[in-house]
Parts: sequence; C-alpha cells; structure tokens
Amino acid sequence: MIGLCKRNSGNTLLWLLVSTGIASVGHSQGRTQEELKVPDPETLSVNASDGVPIRCSYYAGGFVETAGDKKDKPKVEKKPGKEVVPVILVHGWDGRRRDFDELATTLQKRGHAVIVPDLRGHGDSTTVTLPNGETKEIERDRMRSNDIAGMIRDVEACKQFLLDKNNEGEVNIEQLCVVG
Repeated sequence: MIGLCKRNSGNTLLWLLVSTGIASVGHSQGRTQEELKVPDPETLSVNASDGVPIRCSYYAGGFVETAGDKKDKPKVEKKPGKEVVPVILVHGWDGRRRDFDELATTLQKRGHAVIVPDLRGHGDSTTVTLPNGETKEIERDRMRSNDIAGMIRDVEACKQFLLDKNNEGEVNIEQLCVVG
C-alpha cells in the first residue's frame, strides 16, 4: 500500500497505522457513554467532476471505542470534530470498496472518519448516465487512458465530501490521509 498523509507535525502514514492501536479519549459532549455507539457505515454516492456517480462507504468519525468494564461491553467516547482525521482508502485495479471493510471499521473505532469509494468501472460504480439520458456501462477491461485518469476525479469527489464534513465541523481536512 502507498499512503499519503498531510500532517502538520511532519508524521507519516506510519503514525496513522501505529495510532490505530492507541485510542485517545475525547469529550462526550453532554451525552452519556451508554447512548454513544460507533455508527454503522453509510452507503452514499458522490459525483465526480465529469458527472460519473461514485458509490462509497462512509464511516463517520469521532467515535473512539475503548475497552469497557468487566461486562465485556466497549465504551465509546466522542472526540471533537477538529481532532478527527479523515481517511480516503483507495482500492487496486481489480478491487472494490468492500475490500477495506475491516480496515475501515478498525480506523473508525479509533476515531477516524473513513470514506472508501468504488472507483469508476469497479464494484457498484459501473454505470453513467449520458447527457441524452441513456445509461452506459463502464467496462473496466475497455477503459482508455482518459477513463483511468478519471479515477483521480473520483478521489477528488471523495475529498470534496470530506471538505463538506470539515465545513460542518465533523473532521479536520488539514489532516487528510489517502491510502491506496
């Protein structure tokens, strides 16, 4: 895997992977621990700048799961949005977003917000609606260089989604990590 992390402190992807084993404690923002739980992933679509709909799984961040008491029930605490590191996980050529379910869930339980797209021609991102209203299948084996370059637009659409979450105070886009 290749990872890119922009971190003000100069740390790298190694920080992200090591930090998944160390949960920090945040503020519960007035809610009791019993009320908090790590949310289930959400399936959504983002539109790339060329109009191709990209199906994604989004794992909301800010929920840190820690070892609970003797009842075997983990505790969940809430981190402030500006402490939430957003992560984009990008699959390989024959991959799909489901390949990252376990990693995304682990990162989410450590407080990170994670979005995982099915890049165009992969998984559930295999059709596009043309301007005339027709639906066209995106065949991965017939993709040309400009189609492959369009995958950059797919990742940019995920970044825009996270930027919107940043503007809503849910994540800190300055700490964005892209792993693929």
